[in-house]
Amino acid sequence: MTSLAVFLRGINVGGVRLSMAALQQVLKNADYDGVSTVLATGNVLLDSGGRMAADVKTEVEGVLRAAFGYEAWVIVKTPDEVREIVAGYPFERDTSTHHAYGVLATSADVISEVVDAVSPEDMAAAGERVAAHGDVLWWECPKGSSLDTPVAKFLAKAKFKPHVTTRNLNTFDKVLAKI
Repeated sequence: MTSLAVFLRGINVGGVRLSMAALQQVLKNADYDGVSTVLATGNVLLDSGGRMAADVKTEVEGVLRAAFGYEAWVIVKTPDEVREIVAGYPFERDTSTHHAYGVLATSADVISEVVDAVSPEDMAAAGERVAAHGDVLWWECPKGSSLDTPVAKFLAKAKFKPHVTTRNLNTFDKVLAKI
């Protein structure tokens, strides 16, 4: 039974390359059961063995740092929280012109900082929109510009690395299909 979804930040995009088979084995060796991965972008489903999400976050980050030698950061969500992320997306998902994303953060304060920092005029000029609820930011941006928009540039700041990870809504759909 899957009790948590763990989203790794910053792997297999850029310098940190992890095999999903190796990732699964390391987590199994750390006494997690039911470990499976979804896609090759660091989406892990596991049975927490009764551990709280905050404890799993700390443990998994430590295990990944020790096993793979990189500064690992993860966001942990329950299956219900993943369902809420998908169900709560407020924009049209079936579009040929825009990407639909969910940005996960370690706290609502991080999301508030992003929303407050990027002006609505700059977002509109770039063709992007955001909506926030708690520690989730739903983000829509034109296809081909997910690294170039005002929100993307703000989220790319080094100070956010330990606190946010972004997934396409299609990835969340695939995670839900395996929960």
